[in-house]
Amino acid sequence: MYFCAAGLVLLLPFVFLFCQALTFALYEGAWRWRCLLPLPVAVAPLSILYWFQTPVAFVLVMIAAPTAGMVALAFVWALYSRSAAASADAGSDPADEAA
Repeated sequence: MYFCAAGLVLLLPFVFLFCQALTFALYEGAWRWRCLLPLPVAVAPLSILYWFQTPVAFVLVMIAAPTAGMVALAFVWALYSRSAAASADAGSDPADEAA
């Protein structure tokens, strides 16, 4: 049980950073810079450690910070997917849809 908890605390930040780096490498144009918006969302919970330095606070923050970043990154992925679908729909010919 403790091994799973330690793995979660130690690997979750690396999973978030890997997903963030992969997203930055794959996106192009304005989306490349928009995909960096989850970084402050992930770093902001780390500021709690300035006031509370107990082991429980450390573990909770180390789980909550990358989780918040992954949720924010999921929103970026959803917006990117919707914008790609919207641009594909806008580029299609309305005459083709009538046929």
